[in-house]
Amino acid sequence: MVRLLANGVTGIAGFGRESPISIPNQLALDPRFTKKFGICLSSSTTSRGVIFIGSGPYYVYNPKKIDISNNILYTKLIANKNAFLVTQEYYIQVSSIKIAGQDIPLNKTLLSINKKDIDGGTRISTASPYTILHPSIYDAFKTAFINALPKNVALVESPMKQFGLCFSSKNIKSTNVGPAVPVIDIVLHKPSAFWRIYGTNSVVQVSKDVMCLAFVKQDEEREPSIVIGGHQLEENLLIFDLPGKKIGFSSSLKLQQTSCSQYDNTILR
Repeated sequence: MVRLLANGVTGIAGFGRESPISIPNQLALDPRFTKKFGICLSSSTTSRGVIFIGSGPYYVYNPKKIDISNNILYTKLIANKNAFLVTQEYYIQVSSIKIAGQDIPLNKTLLSINKKDIDGGTRISTASPYTILHPSIYDAFKTAFINALPKNVALVESPMKQFGLCFSSKNIKSTNVGPAVPVIDIVLHKPSAFWRIYGTNSVVQVSKDVMCLAFVKQDEEREPSIVIGGHQLEENLLIFDLPGKKIGFSSSLKLQQTSCSQYDNTILR
C-alpha cells in the first residue's frame, strides 16, 4: 500500500468527519482531547506544516510566539447524509464569490447540495491540489478574474492542460501575500462572513514569466459544485470543531509575517 503513495509519503492519516477510526475521534476517547483539530498546510516543498489536535492554543512564531487560533472566522458544517462517503467529508455553505470586490454571476442553486443526485454544494478536500469549480461557475469566475487583471497584463496560452487561464507575470508586482492579482472572497453564510484569498493562494508560477489561475474546471458529473483544494488552503489555518459542527478559517498567515512551518514544536514532544 505504501508503495502506491507519492515519494516521501510514509502513510495516510484519516480525519473523516464521522469515521470511528479517524484520528480525532480515536483521540477523543482520552478525556485530555476533544474532537477538534486544526490543519495548517505549508506552501514550502522543504518545510512541514502541522496538524493541531485538541482545542488549542495553536502556536507559531513570527518570530515571537503567537496563537493563530485567535481571529478565526467560523461557519457551520453542512450535513449531507445521502451517501456513506459523503458523511466523512466536510461541506460548508458558500453564498457567493467576489473578485476584486465584485459579485460574479452564479447559478445559486449550484451552491446548495442536491439531495436527489448528491451533488452541488461546497466541499473541502486536501486530496485535490487546486480548487475545482462547476463549469458554469468556472466560466464566470475566469471571465471576472480576467476583467479584474491590470490592463498591462497579457494573457498567454496555458503550458499545462489543467489550467484554463494563464498570463504573463512580467507586469505583476509582488506583495507580502504573493502576486498582486485580484483578491478573491468566498462569501459564506452571510455577506460579512467571507474567506479572503490572496495571490499566494490564487495563482501558481508555472514558468519564469507565466502564471496560471489555480482554479480548474470540473470534468466529472455528480460532484460538489465547488471543491476547495490544497493550494488555496496553504498557509491558512483551518479549525475543525466537530462538537460545535463548525469550521474556522484564518486568512493567509503571511499577513501576520509567519507561516505554517513556524509551528511551536515544543508542544509536540
